[in-house]
Formats: sequence, C-alpha cells, structure tokens
Amino acid sequence: MRGAFDRRGPAGDMMYSTAGLQICLDAGEPDQVAARWAAAHAVGPPLLAAFASATRHAGRRTGWASARMAAWLAIDPARTRPVWTAGNAHEDPTDTWIRYVLAAPLLCLRRHGPDWAAPPGVTFADWLDGALPHPPTTEDLDYHVSTLFPPVRPRGYLELRYLDAQPGGDWRLPLAVLTALFADAGTVRAAYTIAAPVAHRWSAAARHGLADAALGAAATGLLDLAMSGLPRLGLPADTHDDIARGVRRRLAAAERGYR
Repeated sequence: MRGAFDRRGPAGDMMYSTAGLQICLDAGEPDQVAARWAAAHAVGPPLLAAFASATRHAGRRTGWASARMAAWLAIDPARTRPVWTAGNAHEDPTDTWIRYVLAAPLLCLRRHGPDWAAPPGVTFADWLDGALPHPPTTEDLDYHVSTLFPPVRPRGYLELRYLDAQPGGDWRLPLAVLTALFADAGTVRAAYTIAAPVAHRWSAAARHGLADAALGAAATGLLDLAMSGLPRLGLPADTHDDIARGVRRRLAAAERGYR
C-alpha cells in the first residue's frame, strides 16, 4: 500500500509520518442512520479546524493548520474524498457508499509473490465487468474496501478519521465533544444545522483552521452545543471539569477566529 501511494507523489508519506485521532460513533437505529451520517460529515470541517494540531511535516512548518489532512486530501481523491454529498441531509448512506466503493480504482491486487501492483485506472466496477482475467471474490472486495480512507468511513458504525492527534490528555476533548453532539436525535439535528453551511470546506479547514471566519463561527456553535450537553454524559466530576476547561479553551480560540 505504501508503495502504491508513493508512486502518486510525496503525499504518500502520510502512511508513516502523520498521526490522527479516530473516533467511532454508533450509526444509530435504521431511521437515524441518514441523519447521523450527514451530521458526522457536516461537523467535520469545523471540528477539524477547532482541533487542528499538525502544523509541521517532517519537522518543517507547512503553512497548513493540518498538514495531516492536507496530505490525505492530496494523496488520491478517489479514495480519500468525503463520501457524503454536502448539503444532502437525506442521502441514503448505503447507496452512496456502494457507488463510492465501485468507482474507486484498485490500489493493489492480492497475489502470490511480492508484486501487488494493480493496473492503472481499473475500478472495482471495471473488475466486476470483466476488466481483469479472473473475477473478484468477496475477499477481494473486503480488501478493496480496506484501502478506502474517506473522512467518515462506514463500518457498521461511523469511523471518523478527520481529526489530528491531540497533545497529552487532550484526546479526550474531541471525544467528549462528539459524544455530546451525537447524544440524541435533537443534538444531531442541531449540530447539522450549525455545520451545514461549511460542510464542504475541508480544504479551507485544513489550510486555515480557525483563521477562517465561517469555520470559526461554526466551530463556536458546535462547541457551545457540546458544552451544554456535557453534564448529560455522566462523567466523573474531575474528568468533566478537565474536559470543560479544555473545551472552553478551544471555544475561546474559535471565537477569536470568528471575530
């Protein structure tokens, strides 16, 4: 996989030089999945901006708030762009994911021996249509899906891949924020409403972070909403207080960006 990415250019070094924080959320009951799917994507750009920490790459300043997300966006858009269509709150996640999987080019072909290179430009849909000498197996499909890295990846749950790693114990802050935002259908709707206007601004979030006024305003709204929901999480008092202080720091930073 690293070799395949390296052939596409320097962004491939994200395989061994970046660190992210993955948070997994319940996809919800069948009648909740579409709303949670849309909200998980929509809050991505403002929360990426609020928790951007990867300003350096290989020890050098990059000019990006999140050099990690910059690398992911550049490496291969056919397998790293968002799956969800921004603005479509009622999108069917299953149909959209199937189309995404079929349209993605093969990264590798599992073979005996060291050469797993795939023919350039051949998608999984092409393979199903007979583009290769042998038809794909379910194991081939499983492997192909494992080579897709969108910001939100469905795996029976929602795997959020868009956050930078956080220093020290601050990894708890985005975890608590997202748990509060997705605590119930009401907060999911409210979070989506706040974030929807900037839901497409992944590149701006990675480059500018909270210096982008629109992203700063959305991040402020989301962090305010999360703060109001923290008491309902039932955290131990000391943990609650530590997280509340940390979120308030991020909220102050978001408000500075907004102003």
